Amino acid sequence: MDDVPGRQVRWQELSKSECFELLARERPVVVLWEDLHWAEATLLDLINRLAGTATAPLLLLCTGRPSFVDVWQRGLPGELIDLKPLSAEAIEQFVEALLGDPSIEQAVRRRIIEAAEGNPLYAEQMFSMLVDEGILRRTDTGWSVEGDVDQLAIPPTIHALLTSRLDGLRVDERAVVDVASVIGLEFARDAVEALVPDSVRSEVDMRLESLASKHLVRKTRSHDEAARMYRFDHILIRDAAYGGLLKRKRAGLHEQFADWGERVNAARRRGVEYEEILGFHLEQAYGYLAELEEPDDHQRRLAHRAAEKLDTAGRRAFAREDMPAAANLLRRAHDLLSADDPARIEVVPDLAQALTQTGEFAWAEIFLGEAVEAAGRLGESTLAAEARLAQLTTRRFTGGEEANWSEAVLAELESAVPLFEEHSDHRRLAKAWRLAMDAHGISYRFGDAAAAAERAVRHARLGGDDRGAAAAALAYAMAALYGPTLVREAITRCEETLATTADNRKVQALVTLFMSPLYAMSGDFTTARRLYREAGASFEELGATLFGARTSLQSAVVELLAGDPGAAERELRRDYEKLEQMGEQYVRPTVAASLALLLCRQDRFDEASELARVAEDIAAEDDVESQALWRSAKALILARGGDGAAANTTARAAIELLRRTDALVQIADALIVHASVLQEHGDSDQRRGALREAARLYALKGNVVSEQAVKSALQERPVPL
Repeated sequence: MDDVPGRQVRWQELSKSECFELLARERPVVVLWEDLHWAEATLLDLINRLAGTATAPLLLLCTGRPSFVDVWQRGLPGELIDLKPLSAEAIEQFVEALLGDPSIEQAVRRRIIEAAEGNPLYAEQMFSMLVDEGILRRTDTGWSVEGDVDQLAIPPTIHALLTSRLDGLRVDERAVVDVASVIGLEFARDAVEALVPDSVRSEVDMRLESLASKHLVRKTRSHDEAARMYRFDHILIRDAAYGGLLKRKRAGLHEQFADWGERVNAARRRGVEYEEILGFHLEQAYGYLAELEEPDDHQRRLAHRAAEKLDTAGRRAFAREDMPAAANLLRRAHDLLSADDPARIEVVPDLAQALTQTGEFAWAEIFLGEAVEAAGRLGESTLAAEARLAQLTTRRFTGGEEANWSEAVLAELESAVPLFEEHSDHRRLAKAWRLAMDAHGISYRFGDAAAAAERAVRHARLGGDDRGAAAAALAYAMAALYGPTLVREAITRCEETLATTADNRKVQALVTLFMSPLYAMSGDFTTARRLYREAGASFEELGATLFGARTSLQSAVVELLAGDPGAAERELRRDYEKLEQMGEQYVRPTVAASLALLLCRQDRFDEASELARVAEDIAAEDDVESQALWRSAKALILARGGDGAAANTTARAAIELLRRTDALVQIADALIVHASVLQEHGDSDQRRGALREAARLYALKGNVVSEQAVKSALQERPVPL
């Protein structure tokens, strides 16, 4: 299946939304998600994306608690269906099907229907309670009624009914239910057997069958048939059973389950994919004991074990670019450890990066500040250096104390790199050189950025850090887009980067995004638009909020080259609003200045002036792109205001900033602005000279669309490349 010209795509390379849409092109598809109130943010983002953009015949059915759905569903297309209690007729039909005996006494039927008040779960559990109490008995000819149904005490709520039923179980049945409730909604029969008291162990199968006959649990299918999986008939049954346990007993069972899980995983040679589950149970065990008594050695061991497993799970989520999950898991690991534990400090850099990418800048800075202080207090120089570099990474987006961010990074690296080299710490060296790569990139020093990327890739591979190697390789694609590489060759270089980073979805999305303007420069707008939309969808699915809010820097270029300034404005405004809401200050000035420049071209100078002022106020000194863009916008605003001299000076300043770089297209764009200024306040020969140079630079890059537009403005015949 072809996805991008010249590249074969495997199913594994498709995003989840693309998979659903591809299936729906063959036949209508119905996708059901239940209990969305438990869902991670990444899943909710996927559903939002599908609901908002899917063009194929997809029916999405989502269930959740009203308090959640009422808020989450707002703004999404489709119908909100409020599930009311069943009508009297419907509940009567349900009860008749449940009883399966039309000849049963009307009093029994009436009692169940009245008590249920339209709740089918209550009706089912009420029926089972009548059986438990011996009021209903199964005979060869059907159900027989023993005793006075009208005198039976009816619990007022479903929770009270379930609690009453559980309290009425035999001791050995309750032991099985208690253990199962700690394991979760679904549970393995072998796990229950391992955790129940010795006196019950040999009877587990019998007790599970008995509980199933009472509509409390049921067998369930699993990909691992040997696991012999069961689940509670309803989450409320599990919650009622769990709620009936004392905290100390819960703690003990959570710890026992984690111990059992570790033994099973070791025996079956399972990987670390179960670490999150075991970490959760150890975390719960520690939490309940901490509520009951002062910390002791046992509690501290529990906390350490839980933190280790949550840390492992968090780093796995980090490696697959699931930043919302990574932030959640790493934060929990961090909070389990004491303030003076080096392991707590070591969690912070990745935690802060995950928080930064999800737009939680304030929390990232809080954790990093604490880590730097603690590492200094404990004399952990390596951890302190890594935390300071992570601080600079976050401050890139929040506008920190550094007047020149790239200089601050390079200065910090002068002390950090030798420290990491002293310990042959390849993982941290790779991170350091990736930061150097970013520092050079922000100043458009693409040669230096590529050299730093090479060192980052080498150290990442030596440290076994595939994700780090993929992230560093991104510099090659960025240089291909912004540098002097011819468009055709730049596309090839991006495709090579895609081939070598197939396991890193965030890098794949970024490279795909960088390819979109390259296709637009060659006139292939269909592919260009598809690429930037695919990239945006991937960022949404990954929960990479920050990266998703910078797609307009490429998508707006595509739309402008395609001749649709309205679409370009919509793209830029969407991202500007998101970034403003986050309080972000690295990408936002670039978006603001780009939008200001676009508004100037539409003669909307008042709006443009406000956005150009924002970009001027918050753009970092070393952010060449933002500094040049706001000057270009300001030059057009000054020209319209009649101040030709200031406009000319400002437009030239933008060009001179960019001439220090090899960003051919950006230099040409600035020359076009200067030509516009000269058209109103200048020499026509100078204007034509600026246009000719712009056309030459566009041609050197292979930007056919812009070259032809400039030559049309010069009323010269376009020359093919």
